[in-house]
Amino acid sequence: MDQTDTGLKAVMKALSDVVEPALDPADPLAREQLRLAIEYVGFVRKRIDYLHGRERFDLRHYAGVARAFVAAGLPDDAPGASYLRQTLVAGEALLAQAGARTDQLREGAMELGHVVSTVVQGLGSLPAPMATALRRIVLDATEEKLHFERLWYAPVGFEAVLPTGRSLEDFLR
Repeated sequence: MDQTDTGLKAVMKALSDVVEPALDPADPLAREQLRLAIEYVGFVRKRIDYLHGRERFDLRHYAGVARAFVAAGLPDDAPGASYLRQTLVAGEALLAQAGARTDQLREGAMELGHVVSTVVQGLGSLPAPMATALRRIVLDATEEKLHFERLWYAPVGFEAVLPTGRSLEDFLR
């Protein structure tokens, strides 16, 4: 049985019960940083069971953008186009593997995200209609990604009002 949650809970308790009282009362920055560290460990506890799904979501997201670029007719000579196609094939193969590890999914998402960024940075070299179509794909995909990120970080408390519609679990399916 995994004891990660128990360990994280113990870290939070040690920081609160042992470290905090030992801090210099005249050092408000140290107190603030400790509080932020404790809160972040609490956030990790709330999200740890979803980490694998999050990495799979990120890979699906970037694969979707890459797939849409290809479907829109991304020219073969566009900056990053050939590498995007190769990376997309590798990313889709990872998504098809039920047993793909979390770190593999993360690496695949990062690589696809990087190559999508390379294509976006090179849009100025493409004909205006193609560049506009690819920008629209990015904007459409960003809306969904932003919705997901707002839900992901909800336990931190940045949002006064959470987005409605899809739940975090919906995104992670």
